Amino acid sequence: MTRTKTIILSFLSVVLIASCSTVTYDKIYPTLKDGKYDSEFPYKSSSEDLEYISSTIFRINSTGFYKSYIFDRTDRLTLDSIRNGAIDEMAIEENYFDQSSAGTGTVVFARGGKVA
Repeated sequence: MTRTKTIILSFLSVVLIASCSTVTYDKIYPTLKDGKYDSEFPYKSSSEDLEYISSTIFRINSTGFYKSYIFDRTDRLTLDSIRNGAIDEMAIEENYFDQSSAGTGTVVFARGGKVA
């Protein structure tokens, strides 16, 4: 009878171990493995990390100011004559305009007053 109990206990142990499975993020959150850029579900507080990341993102605004010239076609000016002459005197009209743009930039390196 002891041998029978050992066999039954061994069989039940094998069945118990085989029936247990590990739970992975692949089964719980299959959308995380979609090949796209995302972050995983936070398993710890991420406030400190998000604050650091946010401090490296900057809004960049730039404005360029331009001066344009309009020349009289009858003067038959060439590029060389414009480069070598007084543009302000040759132009029949001057215009000023600007072009603004904005975007964001991320600091990926900073050391010794140099920023990338």
